[in-house]
Amino acid sequence: MRAVEPISRSLLVDNRVESFMQLSGLEGSVLENKVFEDAFNVESISTAKLLGLANNYATPILTIDTENVDSIINSLPYASNILADISAAIADGQFVTILRPK
Repeated sequence: MRAVEPISRSLLVDNRVESFMQLSGLEGSVLENKVFEDAFNVESISTAKLLGLANNYATPILTIDTENVDSIINSLPYASNILADISAAIADGQFVTILRPK
């Protein structure tokens, strides 16, 4: 008989937990607009739908992460509290996807 030991998430070769969280967030976003469209028969928008429309119309999308945050963050035309939220998310190991400002 062999002893069973838990394996740390950091030792997993694949990113199953990260992928699950991303897909779960995407599903939640899709449901945001689907609830209103299906229940009330009105046009509505969610982040997922907005990014999909932007992609369909070749609107540039910007992904900010630890590799590029320093070169991008100060050029964004957003209020300081929004920039602080973006910076905090990046510092927490996340990434931020936004429409590229003109």
